Amino acid sequence: MKELIINETINLFNEYGCKFSMETLSKNLQISKKTLYKYFSSKEKLITYIIDESFNEVHKKQSIIYTSKKDTETKLREILTTNFTREDKIKMEKAIGIYKYYPILSKKIESRYREEWDLVTNLLIKGSEEGIFEYWSLSYTIELLKSAMSLVIKNLDGKTTYTQAINKSMNALVNSLKKGK
Repeated sequence: MKELIINETINLFNEYGCKFSMETLSKNLQISKKTLYKYFSSKEKLITYIIDESFNEVHKKQSIIYTSKKDTETKLREILTTNFTREDKIKMEKAIGIYKYYPILSKKIESRYREEWDLVTNLLIKGSEEGIFEYWSLSYTIELLKSAMSLVIKNLDGKTTYTQAINKSMNALVNSLKKGK
């Protein structure tokens, strides 16, 4: 049932952004609101669940990439562009409504974008030691990557997908870090 609720939430989100109601969700699923609230006590809790599930999946995939036998640059690029299973199903440009109408949820997203950067830090250090990357400040570089990543979602225009925008921005930044560029 939880999976059905999440899938229908994504459908409603894609159509209405954050302006869908739990009542509409329960009607579309043909279940009572009581049943719906048994799984998620509010729309905010439901959206938070989807956010957390997505970031947790990304972090798990990133750990697998980090421990793989790939070279440092490939690992960095793949970690910075890791996507989550539902990414292609969600119209991420609708997420701008979260930033407008749900400050607590927008802080949650910002917080999740800013955590779990140890793997990237380690790869940048290793890449510098290997002579692949060059930067004047590690902390500045990490902040630049974090900011770029969180800015992508705020600047989607519906013409470029979230995945395309992340890939373009992260790969451009990695290219700028390559030694001799």
